[in-house]
Amino acid sequence: MVRTTPRTSGPTREDNVRLRVGAGVVVLAPFVYARVPVDAGIRLVSGLFVDVGVAVSVSPTETYGPVFLPAVEIGASYRFELPVVQPRVGGAAVIAVDSSEGTIGARPGFLVRGGADFTPAGPLLLGFDVQAGISGAAFRFAVTGGAGVRF
Repeated sequence: MVRTTPRTSGPTREDNVRLRVGAGVVVLAPFVYARVPVDAGIRLVSGLFVDVGVAVSVSPTETYGPVFLPAVEIGASYRFELPVVQPRVGGAAVIAVDSSEGTIGARPGFLVRGGADFTPAGPLLLGFDVQAGISGAAFRFAVTGGAGVRF
């Protein structure tokens, strides 16, 4: 008689939702902003996630006062499901509200992102993202890191 160990496939319950709060910097030419993002990922199948995020960014160095850049991001990413470090790649549509020209205006755009989640034990995760794209007519680049939970 041959004894086999049962194999499991598909997502585990603790990996279906990912929530993270972070901090970082975003460059939206010609401004540099401090950024605080809050994002969530919901698994659709295997490693494919729908991502939703909001971020508040501020550039305090302007002559006429701080410039605020709130944004909403909606996209998808693929997470490579490895034991401790889980790399991910994806893209998103972004809409930001810009006050840099003295008036409030929308800056729609898109971004591509790459990053990784570190999942040492239990529901805790530590993660980072690098993003590049276009917002309005300006180039956008961001780096963020943060902590969160997965369940």
